[in-house]
Amino acid sequence: MAFSPDGSLLASTYFTFVEPVRVWDTRTGSRVREFDESSQEAQCIAFSPNGKVLATGGSSWVPRGIFPPGGRIRFWDIATGRVLRRFGNVGPTIQCLAFSPDGESLATGDESGRINLWDVATGREIDSRSAGAVLSIRFARDGKTVFTASADGLVRVWDPQNGRPLRKFTTGQQIRYPPDFTADAKIVAVAKERDGIHLWSTSDGKQLCHIPIPKCAEWILALSPDGHSLFAGSYDGKTGRASFWDIPSGKQKLQLPDDLSLAISFAFNPKGNLLAVAGGAVGFIDPATGKMLGIVAPSQGQGGYCFATCVRFCPDGKRLPRGSTRGS
Repeated sequence: MAFSPDGSLLASTYFTFVEPVRVWDTRTGSRVREFDESSQEAQCIAFSPNGKVLATGGSSWVPRGIFPPGGRIRFWDIATGRVLRRFGNVGPTIQCLAFSPDGESLATGDESGRINLWDVATGREIDSRSAGAVLSIRFARDGKTVFTASADGLVRVWDPQNGRPLRKFTTGQQIRYPPDFTADAKIVAVAKERDGIHLWSTSDGKQLCHIPIPKCAEWILALSPDGHSLFAGSYDGKTGRASFWDIPSGKQKLQLPDDLSLAISFAFNPKGNLLAVAGGAVGFIDPATGKMLGIVAPSQGQGGYCFATCVRFCPDGKRLPRGSTRGS
């Protein structure tokens, strides 16, 4: 899910090859747009800073399950639902994308390790560079640098004007799970299958904290906007574990109860003083104290229980849409 900058619209995508990307009015709950993505797997979505354009990235698909060697990027006009730009055969599946703060450029990363910078107005490719399979990408707030974290264990810093690499540092071993950056991109959290969680400073590559956790098969991370708290969910193939940690001390503040132990989505509100966790139920945590404030149990309807699978705060922090197993 992705919110428009003013919080009035919510874009949602379901990770299949047939579901369209939908845009919702957050005040009324009504659907205002539906973009036909039946021939594209929309793996990542983002609103432009002015809220007028939605970018989608993924891979091409045809009914017999044949995947041609080409990822796809599209720019959609929110007002009309029209496709403004199409980029086809731009490498394998697009795994992450991000607009520059001024909305003039789009940075994308794909599973082959290619990083592209695009001119939004013209569709011109500004630059293309190679790295390990790109798992996460983020612009600095001033738009002067781009940060990427790749499967080869390297965090790289780029100049978006010319694509020139500015610096890089290694996290020690290969990464399988998408890292998370703070809002200002000054800290990156990386989960490693055999070594727990590491936090690094992107300015000098120094390790800030290490949280040793037993071997796990799946990870999901959420850093608070100020970088003082970290939420981590993991799964070892049999049981789940979801914990809340203080940064930089690495001290565990809270381990979630069993009904939230399989947490698969986390979201901090914009101020960073409230954390929502989805894992069937939805839980709310005070990051300052690590205390559980409350749990909303799964709802039940005619089709059975509706388990929460995704949560996001509106930019004003007053509303919390959730995605569920019933596609709502």
